[in-house]
Amino acid sequence: MKQEIPRVKANNPNISHREAFSAAAKNWAHFPNIQTLEANNHQAKLEEVSSLCFIEIYNKITS
Repeated sequence: MKQEIPRVKANNPNISHREAFSAAAKNWAHFPNIQTLEANNHQAKLEEVSSLCFIEIYNKITS
């Protein structure tokens, strides 16, 4: 949803934030691929953070 609101506002610059949020929510509900993309992006970010934490802990242990 975070990416969808700015996209909606970019296409309709004169609408209010509330209207943009409503339109983004409808888009998100009707297009499962948006949900999948957001979930995949979130998972990738979690994996990146986990990897960085692991590397940092490993470096502290081995130094």
